[in-house]
Amino acid sequence: MPWFSEQKANRLVMHAAELGISHFDTGPSYAKGNAESRLGRIMKSTAASKDWFVSTKTGTRWDSNGVLYNDFSEDSIRTDVENSLRRFGRERLDLLYLHGPSSEDIIQSSETVRALQQEGKVHLAGICGELNAFDFILSDRELQDKTFSVAMGVFNIFKREHRDAFIKAHTEGLKVIAIAPLAQGLYNRNFFWPTSASDLWTIARALIKNRPELNQARSRNSDVLHDTPGWRAAELALSYVLAQPFIDAAIFASTRSEHLDQLVRAAIDEPPANAMARIEALTDQE
Repeated sequence: MPWFSEQKANRLVMHAAELGISHFDTGPSYAKGNAESRLGRIMKSTAASKDWFVSTKTGTRWDSNGVLYNDFSEDSIRTDVENSLRRFGRERLDLLYLHGPSSEDIIQSSETVRALQQEGKVHLAGICGELNAFDFILSDRELQDKTFSVAMGVFNIFKREHRDAFIKAHTEGLKVIAIAPLAQGLYNRNFFWPTSASDLWTIARALIKNRPELNQARSRNSDVLHDTPGWRAAELALSYVLAQPFIDAAIFASTRSEHLDQLVRAAIDEPPANAMARIEALTDQE
């Protein structure tokens, strides 16, 4: 990633650790395969990483033409796990997610995942995906008891379709991890005024993958996020997600240390109740 150097990535991760963040999430397919390798090199450079909880993924890979595809075969999963262990310099993965699986993928891979757990190479296993995958897991108590104990999916101020599944998962004892809790910053008033290469990438992704949410944010202007004294928009967005009783943790991306400082505050301070109520009511304002 020429627009974000390894030196910057190192400083950012170490600053996160200094702030008390100890859960890092990655995947072998992220950043064209560079993200996991970079995090692994950082982990090997500091003894503090032995206390970090690191989650990674399997099932998604790049072909020779630069196209993503899914492969949940035993050979593919075992290759991913061995590569991750080598990159991290660890003997066991804290948490391995199946990345975007169908119900058939879950059935196909569950025996392999259980075997890796029994071999001591994987501790926890989870599903990072969409509603159909969560519904399938929640319909099979044996899969929950024997294999998958974590559900990871999108939840934020604009996308809440996983709410009922996450509530059920939490009730049944699974850990629930929210991704995209900042809604890709779609609510930022200067969203279409990029100041960096990463901003350009964020805009492109929103236009391609998140246009409904972008329209949602633009039409409402997300006033609730901008008129709460003493709180920034991103802080309120994250606070809303963390305030949900069925969310155990939220995973967000950042490229700036000052951004991390702000978001850690959101995880600690009690958000204003009236702001949380107004955010909850956003879906009723269509």
